Amino acid sequence: MHIVYNAHLLQPRFYFDEVVSFCKICNSLKVVQHYSKTFVKYYDILGWSEFSKKLLKKVEAFLHNKKSTYLDMACGTGVLACEISQKNKKIKVDAFDISKTMIEKATERRCNVNFFVDDITTFQKKDYYDMVTCFYDAINHVEGLELWEQTFGNVYKSLKTEGIFMFDFNTMIAKKNWDKDWENQSEKYKIIQQNINKNHSNSSKVKVTVFRNNTKLLEETFEEYFYPTVIKGIKGVRYL
Repeated sequence: MHIVYNAHLLQPRFYFDEVVSFCKICNSLKVVQHYSKTFVKYYDILGWSEFSKKLLKKVEAFLHNKKSTYLDMACGTGVLACEISQKNKKIKVDAFDISKTMIEKATERRCNVNFFVDDITTFQKKDYYDMVTCFYDAINHVEGLELWEQTFGNVYKSLKTEGIFMFDFNTMIAKKNWDKDWENQSEKYKIIQQNINKNHSNSSKVKVTVFRNNTKLLEETFEEYFYPTVIKGIKGVRYL
């Protein structure tokens, strides 16, 4: 699900329907996923960065090809940030990820983007932005209402008066897909996803294993946290 909101219509507090009851049973607050160097190495090769390219036109539509400031949070290997920068030289682009290895990979693209390491739950603004994005359900790697509000509050402080925040996240409907085991065989690679905590009501933990010619290349575990309903009570929301 993709959501856009306009900053000048918002209050710096956000409300999540039915989430509070879930957070009361959280034993701790967890921040976004750190990825291994091996995972980052194969991230683009296995096509995980292709999702960012699909969102390019949606982001461009709001930047309007003008002189703008743009921030991509949880930017991964920097595909989207670099595409935006290369499409319009007038746009000042910042991008960060919590993974130092991801940022090292992103800087190898040698595009005109200010890449840096930071955390979506704690980052401090470096500029006022016309647009901020956070894709590939990065927000689902944050557990608990407190850190969700903290993340949205950070974005709010970073946006210009007419600024836009575009993001996506998985709801409980998407959890059904995460709970499934599946295999994907391409010409070179075989990817196996196995759910390892199907009985948990509000999160899914999956193990992803990648093989090439029956040789294991990587094994990585991911966990996402899901919420019963979509965000409620935010003015100026537009679903894409």
